[in-house]
Amino acid sequence: MSESLGLTLGSIEIGVLISSILFGVTTVQLYLYYQGKFKDLWWTRGLVWLIWLTELLHTVFFWIYLYRVTVTYYGDPTHLVESHWTLNVSSFFDGLIGGSVQAYFAFRVYRFSQNLPLLLLSWAVSLVQFSGALATTIIGQHTTLPFFAAHYEWIVTMTLSLCVFVDIINTVGLCYFLWTRKSGLRSTNEIVEKLIIWTVETGLVTTVAALLMLITSRALPDTSVWICISVFYAKLYSNSLLASLNGRTFLRRSQPSVYSGVNPNTTTLQFASAPRRRSSDDPEMSATIKPDASNTPETRVHVQLKPGAQTASGESSEPPHTDDSIALEERTGKGKGDLESQVTFDAI
Repeated sequence: MSESLGLTLGSIEIGVLISSILFGVTTVQLYLYYQGKFKDLWWTRGLVWLIWLTELLHTVFFWIYLYRVTVTYYGDPTHLVESHWTLNVSSFFDGLIGGSVQAYFAFRVYRFSQNLPLLLLSWAVSLVQFSGALATTIIGQHTTLPFFAAHYEWIVTMTLSLCVFVDIINTVGLCYFLWTRKSGLRSTNEIVEKLIIWTVETGLVTTVAALLMLITSRALPDTSVWICISVFYAKLYSNSLLASLNGRTFLRRSQPSVYSGVNPNTTTLQFASAPRRRSSDDPEMSATIKPDASNTPETRVHVQLKPGAQTASGESSEPPHTDDSIALEERTGKGKGDLESQVTFDAI
């Protein structure tokens, strides 16, 4: 009996504990997101709040379920196999949070690739995945856990398989299109490599968790081990999203390059001549970039201020662009053989 409780009630308790810790991490990341003062679009900010509020309800409902089986019905193991709305609604929250985050990541891939069929495929699979989670909630409300496992386990298997499929599409797709942005510029390649590492890390966590749920649900169908992972599974998506958004601050601060709309902290600009204007809308200046490292040679560049950038007098041609992108531009002038490289990292 003790072994059975360890694989049922014990698994759920561990899952709720991990879920609560991850919700705390999500809350801290939400605070850091607003401290960063990102000029994201309204729907991105709305998604962040939707995710956090859903996670709050998700955590509260699981604590209610845990209190019910450990305190209200203490010593009555029959309630461990009975379905309860607080447990069933967790599947809905998993589908809502996971589907929303996957849809956001799919749109991020689209901004890099402009591949509409890939975007529609990812969104369609995410919608089917959410439908499976909703079906699990509705069916589970009218059955017991053993009956659901015997007759409707295929819904859980299908939903988790679709989760893995979408995660792989988004991760591999973004890594591929980031890799195609690599150039001969070392600074550009460093940014691309960091973004690829972040993408693999965030995609790998959710993929491994879904695979573990698939394996345990098939290998240990009479236990709650897979439910243990399901309790905190949605939190992995939430933290992946916020980590991706907050990581832009670290990326900006760690790059000593010339950014459009970003003031570099580790690079010294020495003007070779006074700034000059060719027209009111196209200010230009020549400068020497001297990195802080003494063993790094100086670089002669020709910088063209784009609309919205500040001029020498402190004026701005137009308000800053409210987008969540990091733009890196480097230009070296060599007559007709000018080398130009421009890399824009959207929604990272």
